[in-house]
Amino acid sequence: MNENILLVDDEIQILNSLKRLFLFKGYNLFTANNGEDALNILHKEKITLMITDIRMPGISGYEFLAKSNEISPSTIRIVLSGYADEDTLLKIKQRNLAKLYILKPWNNAELLSCVKNMISIKEILEQKNLLRVINEIELLPSPIEIYNKFELLIKNEANMQEIEELIEEDPSIAAKILQIVNSAFYGIRTGSVRTAITYLGLINVKNIILSLSFCYKQKNSNKYLSEDIEILWEHSTQTNKILNYLYKRLLNKKIPDTCAMAGLLHDIGKFVLINNFPDEYLKKTKDIRGTNDMYHFFESLEFMNISHEELGAYFLNWWELPQQIVESALFHHKPLDNRIIDTELVSLLHIADVFSWSILENADKSIDSIVLNKFGLTVENSNDLLEEIKLIV
Repeated sequence: MNENILLVDDEIQILNSLKRLFLFKGYNLFTANNGEDALNILHKEKITLMITDIRMPGISGYEFLAKSNEISPSTIRIVLSGYADEDTLLKIKQRNLAKLYILKPWNNAELLSCVKNMISIKEILEQKNLLRVINEIELLPSPIEIYNKFELLIKNEANMQEIEELIEEDPSIAAKILQIVNSAFYGIRTGSVRTAITYLGLINVKNIILSLSFCYKQKNSNKYLSEDIEILWEHSTQTNKILNYLYKRLLNKKIPDTCAMAGLLHDIGKFVLINNFPDEYLKKTKDIRGTNDMYHFFESLEFMNISHEELGAYFLNWWELPQQIVESALFHHKPLDNRIIDTELVSLLHIADVFSWSILENADKSIDSIVLNKFGLTVENSNDLLEEIKLIV
């Protein structure tokens, strides 16, 4: 591996425990018992991943994470703490200053697994063939109709909920808005469209939609491209609604704000591919168009030597969206992959994705029984659940 890991904790006993845990696991270890020493190490060394406490003498945990992000933004940051200050944790989460939060005492096997998986995901998103395609990418497109609807809502003094619902109808606009609000300029980290609109303001949102609408108008004159993108928009919007419903129905809780747009953005890689490589896409689909159902047509089609999951996850990670959304885009077709950290979210997204196609095509699609069993579902009662969802969405 030869990845550099930095361990930070003011309690020497805990620091030694962490050193023993990662010793002989193939990592280069660096340690610090205070924030200032840790920042000095970050200045000198290329640290892949950092595990840190947030209650230490001297510099505060929040300030330390913020400065470490400025010094080494590519470093993966994990908070390992027994200190549950909700205000501090909220500030850290709002700025996405840490990718993962683990309470002391930790489980050694789980911590080792999380570190291995997060580094593995980082390696996937740094593949050379992926970066080659990224260099050819332009803007994400969006339809002009959204802009007109947005103008009308503003004119009629619509409330925030109506504006939020309109934005959520279009995954590429939602992605761009979240990309901008998650940039260093605004200094927050969120997966919530409503929060993003609040921070950006309606004028900025309007300008974002206008620029994307112009891009879409210039590019998508081919009827097949337009039709396919419309289907994908409908699918993404519906998947997000189903995902939110599944959280309430199966887990009896509201989906976390950091995951609120996971369903809307899970297929963003497809939009990028279709709109930036239309000729390649049309050539690939010419002979298979109409021969498969929509599910297999859109989910199995690859034509750039990279998957839409990898491409989508790269952009979401590059735009500094929360780790859960990046992970859900990367693994929503592989919910049993052992590199997944938030297995609950990815598995529910997988179910929502399949349910959405089932509703759009009015046909049954299979879901692995192992995924269903995680939520106490069988093939039979999952079909009942699907019928229930059909009445709602």
